Amino acid sequence: MIEKENILYRGLCLAKNDYFAAKISYSRVFGINIDLSIVIYRKDTWESYKSFYFKGLASGSDQKE
Repeated sequence: MIEKENILYRGLCLAKNDYFAAKISYSRVFGINIDLSIVIYRKDTWESYKSFYFKGLASGSDQKE
């Protein structure tokens, strides 16, 4: 299987409030697996405060429930 970085999700804001925003900084798809790196930014200075890394399954039309 071919591993590729998926730039479609990069920069997508997952959550935000008046002070902070959580954005996807990196995504990688390998077969049905997806890896996401999420960074929490302060909105007034855009400093990064915390980062998280998730692994999961990518959904698609060829996947069974």
